[in-house]
Amino acid sequence: MTELGIPRNTWVGMAGLDFYKEQADIGTATVVAKLTDALTLTNKTRVGESRVNYVATSMEGYPFDVHHPNRDQPAELYANQTELNLKFSTGTFQHDVVAGLELSREAIQRSGYLLTPGNGATLAIRGTFRPFPPNPYGMTDQIVAESKIYDATIDTIAGYVEDTVHLSKEWIVNGGIRVDDFTRDQVGGPGFASATTTTALNISNNTAKVHDDLLSWHAGLVYKPMQIASIYAAYATSESPVGSELDATGAQYNGLSTILVDVPPQEARAVEVGTKWELFNKRLLATAAIFQTDVDHARTNSAPAAPTIAIPNPTINPATAFMGKYRVQGIELSAAGNITKAWSVFGGITLLDTVVLGSDNPQDIGRRLANIPLTQFSLLSKYQLTDDLAVGGTATYGGEIYGGHLAANAGNNHTVDWWRFDAFVEYELTKNVELELSGLNLTNELYYDAIYQAFPTTFAFVAPGRAGYATVKFKY
Repeated sequence: MTELGIPRNTWVGMAGLDFYKEQADIGTATVVAKLTDALTLTNKTRVGESRVNYVATSMEGYPFDVHHPNRDQPAELYANQTELNLKFSTGTFQHDVVAGLELSREAIQRSGYLLTPGNGATLAIRGTFRPFPPNPYGMTDQIVAESKIYDATIDTIAGYVEDTVHLSKEWIVNGGIRVDDFTRDQVGGPGFASATTTTALNISNNTAKVHDDLLSWHAGLVYKPMQIASIYAAYATSESPVGSELDATGAQYNGLSTILVDVPPQEARAVEVGTKWELFNKRLLATAAIFQTDVDHARTNSAPAAPTIAIPNPTINPATAFMGKYRVQGIELSAAGNITKAWSVFGGITLLDTVVLGSDNPQDIGRRLANIPLTQFSLLSKYQLTDDLAVGGTATYGGEIYGGHLAANAGNNHTVDWWRFDAFVEYELTKNVELELSGLNLTNELYYDAIYQAFPTTFAFVAPGRAGYATVKFKY
């Protein structure tokens, strides 16, 4: 049972309505030319098409009604990368230089479905709420129409160069710089407007063009006191423009809108100090690191609203909604590899401390960040019983997550922390065929793996319960 007393296996879908279709066709071609022993030229071209198409039924409207998230989104991708690898010496220093040029175009066509309650009746016409949990075969809603939300084309041109310099056997220094030219050109659609004025407004609100020149760079220093160990320090910057979340819709969801074209890119600065050790005859890599990331121009809890007929001039300035500043500090420990020839492990733990440093709402300052657990742990352990048979399991822990855009929202709505345990058996039938039996969430732990950002209408998604799978894997 959930906290609302609803059985966990309740299905709120509707027969003949709910569906999910996903497809992706991607091809990659790589050409490598070794021009000299010290100079290699690589060119990669990728072309792809994908489509996500679904209508779902969720409990978001509980206890009054259900909600239908939906989308029909074909996308096309064209990308090319040309990279040059050069090795040379300057005196006693050994250089490994990588320089490249990237060109890409992504085209997205975003549509949505208009749905109506069963028999064409709205809630007001029905005069009653649906029974809950709903009968999947009664009062089934219907797809009435599909309409365009927007078409978007995203063009990126990027150039980069980095150099790794071996000063000696013990000391290595590296640095690099990258420049991106980012353009998103978006044309809005009518949506599901009921009047000519609303149609024009929908098209206007979703029609926008944004262009940003982005600069990022990094630098690092590595010290190897012995062959199996290294100690390093690194610093890096990055920029993320508005509109880079390619499938988002609406200003309040970080999608591109006519009101956001002048919002500056989000800027991040990160510093990290850590160490890496190759243990057990170099079969296992153990790492430890402490880090800090500072971010400016982050989206705050305020929702920049697009103009409407009733409110043609929204009171929330889009620029102030991106005045957020925050800091993340953390420790990360990890291990990957074999302890013995037969026993392997992969996993780690991350401990975070997060704080909002700036916002258009003074109450946000000092709060922890939303949507981020402060503690995460995962460990996979596998033992090879014979050459063909292996057994293993995974333990995963997730800390509580608070809802909100930037800071934990005013209602302090949050999920609870949880543990999940999985197990599996693998058997190599032939060199090309592998069988696997797996059990997930063996203890049938009730937990939530996502929480909606808004307040006061916050809701969470129940994670899958206990499940078992039989899988056949083919390699060719």
